[in-house]
Amino acid sequence: MMSPVSTSPLSAPLAAAGRRAAWIAPRAPRLAGDAVVHFADSDDFLLGEAPYDYGLYVIAASQLGVAGPDLVRLVRRRSAAPIAALVASADAPTFLECLAQGADLVLPPDLPDTQLEAALAALLRRCAMAPEGRPAPLGWTLENLSQSLRGPLGELIALSEAEWRLMCCFATTGDGRATRQQLCESLWGDDAGERDNALHATLYRLRKHIEQATHQAAPIRSVARVGYEFRAPLLRT
Repeated sequence: MMSPVSTSPLSAPLAAAGRRAAWIAPRAPRLAGDAVVHFADSDDFLLGEAPYDYGLYVIAASQLGVAGPDLVRLVRRRSAAPIAALVASADAPTFLECLAQGADLVLPPDLPDTQLEAALAALLRRCAMAPEGRPAPLGWTLENLSQSLRGPLGELIALSEAEWRLMCCFATTGDGRATRQQLCESLWGDDAGERDNALHATLYRLRKHIEQATHQAAPIRSVARVGYEFRAPLLRT
């Protein structure tokens, strides 16, 4: 009789979120299958396609190229996805540094594969899934009275006039996606024309403002041949 095929406990929560995991460590888990993309080191990961679009990051503290804690910091600046660091039990300074740089969980790298994946699956479910099994929305709110943006953890960000206009443009498109022309017109009126450099600079300042206030990546992304999108639920009150 044939043995049943083992399924990674990471597969279901990642599939539900429509994402895969980035596993940045010399040793890849044997049970992860297609749910995980393995990178041998930090250089391999950073040179890969869309490195900040994964739903889970597993980062070994010992890396060729960018050190593990520094890689945790880079990922956390650009992604709100769960991060687990793999740190030897005796290395207390690195354990603390990884947590300080934004890791959600630190595990010893010599755990058996089944235990390691089970712990990561539990982290993923709690960070990324709502109780009813759907991806948990990280909600943002535009508050008209104070002309502010409220973050998903309640952070209140006072916006400049230009930042407010951009955020209102994202909020009125329905899907959070706006063309360059729509964004330019929101800033400079119907006769704005093409001002790509000025638009890019204004969006860059908005991103930095949000990231400094919330300590997480701003969910503003460019959309090829279209414009930009606010990739998170956004309400206006």
